[in-house]
Amino acid sequence: PVPPGTVRADLHRLGYPQYLRSARSGEIAAVALPGVAGLVLMTVGGAIIGYRQASAERMVRVNAAQRFLP
Repeated sequence: PVPPGTVRADLHRLGYPQYLRSARSGEIAAVALPGVAGLVLMTVGGAIIGYRQASAERMVRVNAAQRFLP
């Protein structure tokens, strides 16, 4: 008899191909690295674009305010 809540080792990842059942941490990291790099690239790109837009808006606002000053 097997105690409740335990899983047999051979049934733990039933349905996964053999190469996924025995994947090591380094192999998983190597596969995930391009996705993580893409997320970082999109985040940095968005920050740069947002900074440029904020800077441009600040300049437009200053120039617009100068029209009303003597």
